[in-house]
Amino acid sequence: MTVAFLKLFLHVLPRLLPGLWVTLALGVGATGIAAIAGLMLTLLAVSRFAPARFLVAGYVEVLRNTPLLVQMFFIFLGLPFLGIRVSAFDAALMSLALQHAAFFSEIYRGGWLAVSKRSSEAAKALGLGYWKTVWLVILPQAIAKVLPAITNEVVQIVKDTSVASTIAVGELTLRGGTLAGQTASETLAFVAVAFYYLCVTGVVTAAAHVIEKRIRFAE
Repeated sequence: MTVAFLKLFLHVLPRLLPGLWVTLALGVGATGIAAIAGLMLTLLAVSRFAPARFLVAGYVEVLRNTPLLVQMFFIFLGLPFLGIRVSAFDAALMSLALQHAAFFSEIYRGGWLAVSKRSSEAAKALGLGYWKTVWLVILPQAIAKVLPAITNEVVQIVKDTSVASTIAVGELTLRGGTLAGQTASETLAFVAVAFYYLCVTGVVTAAAHVIEKRIRFAE
């Protein structure tokens, strides 16, 4: 029984590869956009411009506290009413990036607040301007402090790509459901789906551990 299951499992894996590539494209794209957008939000959140802080706080609260599925449906089904049409893939990418930008912003802000004020004072004493202090002194320390949280966020993005199946994006979960119907073996298909997710998140976690060790060694 075990040998037969293994043979079927190995037969199923290649058939899920197209879905894996879509999942990776969504995950990488959403992570890149969210990480950069989250950083911009953080810089606004810690600025002295009160309206910017207020707007960022509102954005973060709304995006963090509403379901990703609702946001995805709003973009995919709601935007056409405004004359803006986007593909299912683009809608999924946008919703993932927009929501997780809010989470990244809070992670970065936590790291920013954890950086000692002495670092800024030392930078000023050396004659560095505000932006050089931010990019060369504060941000590197802030990101190093919250790297585990960033890793968790990337893993969460990979898992959240499965929500894209609800708007017919051919990612891993949707491909798994289709394959389950074709093979009449839901267990086998979704074991294979879970295997791919574990592989991707495992690579992310392992890479993060390597980076953490290098940072500790550099310190």
